[in-house]
Amino acid sequence: MLKKIFFVITARASLPRVKSVIETCKKKKNLKVYVIAASSMVSNKYGEAVKDLKKNGIECNWQLPCLFDDHHISSQPNSTANLILQLTSIFHNNRPDAVLTVADRYETIATAIAASYMNIPLLHLLGGEVTGNIDEKVRHSITKLSDFHFVSNKDSFSRVKKMGENPKNIFITGCPSIDIAKESKKYSIKKIVLDGVGNNIDLSKDYCVVLQHPNTSRYMYSRDDVKCILKAIKKIDCQCVWFWPNPDAGTSQLSEGIRSFRELEKIDNVYFVKHLQDIKFLSLLNSSKCLIGNSSVGIRECSYLGVPVVNIGDRQKNRLRANNVLDTTHNLESIISSIKKQFQRKKYKSSNIYGDGNSGKKISEIISKLSFTYEKQITY
Repeated sequence: MLKKIFFVITARASLPRVKSVIETCKKKKNLKVYVIAASSMVSNKYGEAVKDLKKNGIECNWQLPCLFDDHHISSQPNSTANLILQLTSIFHNNRPDAVLTVADRYETIATAIAASYMNIPLLHLLGGEVTGNIDEKVRHSITKLSDFHFVSNKDSFSRVKKMGENPKNIFITGCPSIDIAKESKKYSIKKIVLDGVGNNIDLSKDYCVVLQHPNTSRYMYSRDDVKCILKAIKKIDCQCVWFWPNPDAGTSQLSEGIRSFRELEKIDNVYFVKHLQDIKFLSLLNSSKCLIGNSSVGIRECSYLGVPVVNIGDRQKNRLRANNVLDTTHNLESIISSIKKQFQRKKYKSSNIYGDGNSGKKISEIISKLSFTYEKQITY
């Protein structure tokens, strides 16, 4: 029997965490794959990562713009509500056999609500992890709405089980983004062409990467936080590739902080980029001296690549991490000191705490054999 699986991708960071699953599911004769791209995935402001689907030979069946003005924290519930309405219509008209949602972005709960309320079996990637902002609440809420769970490691398995989920429906598969990280080790950095603003970067010389998102629990300080990091980058003698943040509460304040700093301060060692295709981005990271900021890529993919990371603030608070991560606060001297320490390192030993690079294959094998159900037997 042919089973229709709907994948909903709402952010550029979510694509590498599901891409290998889509690719391997497409090869299964009993699975029919449909892809929905929504939110920042289809937004020009955030690089239109939906275009990466086509580059990877993946058809996008629907594109759903849903983002509201991100100046205010109300944009998050408004964008989520907008997406619930659009997904409900698609699910009603096309009746998927199962829907798969990814991780913990705030808007992903729209997928979970629409599917679970319509008695459609829900598959969840990367539940059971912990962080320090709204993602924490969203992820665990999606876990309770989901019927089947594909987690990164034993730590996540244990947490999902403690939440009352049936152990038979929890599968330790690793994170599919590690599949792309594994592939990126073979990708030549000479193929990478950066498209952004600022002074050009010579990738044959030393450089670092910055990826700083707003911390939604203190979004009102986003402008100050980013200026602190910019001052640190200005003081260190190293080229820097700086990637634009995700659409969260505080993104506009953060972006304004970057723009005002560039106008008032001469900063000639930074090149600002909206977006880079996943394998190119991870290849860029793999060859860098250090990743600076608060992105989960520093905790997850960089642990496998062994890239030194300076993790700033509480956005990744309590997330399982390897030895490559050095945590610091939004203090100028502390950030500079941490960067200098990591610059003295070359690479850390590769860690498999988030997978071994074969997650997509494992997950697609399980999905192809699952008997889908939305009848939930909670175990306590």
